[in-house]
Amino acid sequence: DIALSLSIGAAMFNGHPDYERLIQIADEALYIAKRRGRNRVELWKASL
Repeated sequence: DIALSLSIGAAMFNGHPDYERLIQIADEALYIAKRRGRNRVELWKASL
């Protein structure tokens, strides 16, 4: 057997996002998911 885990960080903006910032906060959400125990999805919502 192979044990796998998956952590996902996602980000949502309203309007026209700054894509560099979008990637940065998605990466932050990924690390939050990992700190909270892995096998998680964390979604970061921001308004412009």
